[in-house]
Amino acid sequence: MSLPNYYTETVKVITVTAPDQFSTLDFSESCSTASGAVNPTGGIETFAGGHNQVFADYKLFVSSTVSITETNKVRWNSKEFNVVFVKNTLNRGHHKLVFLKDNARQA
Repeated sequence: MSLPNYYTETVKVITVTAPDQFSTLDFSESCSTASGAVNPTGGIETFAGGHNQVFADYKLFVSSTVSITETNKVRWNSKEFNVVFVKNTLNRGHHKLVFLKDNARQA
């Protein structure tokens, strides 16, 4: 069974655009929809500021054709996540591994 067969979740990839300097406009958002597989990370932690912090809450696997970077946000199951890291595994163009941090858990 190939990896795309596991892409059973629908996520929204959100791009936030800041207004130009001295503009009276607000930030704007645009989004695209992608299929992927979402899994908990299993407790990837880093030690910073005197305590352990969760690096990422979820891993998202998507096709290599999905346009996503660390500047995007992801909306899944009515929750919004920051994109912490995007990896094109082995630079083979097979799939991307995206680490997601729950915005509600941000310190």
